[in-house]
Amino acid sequence: MSEGYCRVLLFGALGRDPEIRGATLRINMVTNERYKDNSGSWQERSEWHDVVVLGQNRAESLARLLHKGDRVFVEGSLRTTQFEARDGQKRKKTEIVANSVMFAEPRRSGGSSPPPARPSPSDASEDFSGDYGPDPF
Repeated sequence: MSEGYCRVLLFGALGRDPEIRGATLRINMVTNERYKDNSGSWQERSEWHDVVVLGQNRAESLARLLHKGDRVFVEGSLRTTQFEARDGQKRKKTEIVANSVMFAEPRRSGGSSPPPARPSPSDASEDFSGDYGPDPF
C-alpha cells in the first residue's frame, strides 16, 4: 500500500456562528471563486464547507473568538464518513478536519460604529495550530 498526502487550504468567511459539541467545534464557511465562462463573462461561484476542530481546549477557545461573517484561513485534511440518514438511506459526508485556524481581516461593519470588542487570539489559552493527535484513519 502506498502512502499519500492530503492537505486542504481554505480562505473564506463563516456562514454562521460556530457550534460546539463536546470536544468538537463545527464551523460552516463559504469560499468564493471568480472565473470566466466560455463566453468570456465573469461568473462567481460559492462553495460551502463543513470544518471541524478537534480538542476541547481548542474548540472552546475558538468558539469564544469566532463569529458569523469573520474571515478565516483554515488548513487541514479531508475526512469522509458514511452514515445512515433518518430515511434509512446510506449517505456520505466530507468535512475538513482543521489543523490550524488563522484569523484574517476583521469583519466590516455596516454602520459608522466600530464592531463590538472581542478577545484577541492572543487572549486564548490554546495555540490553534499544530497536531491534534493521531490520525483516526
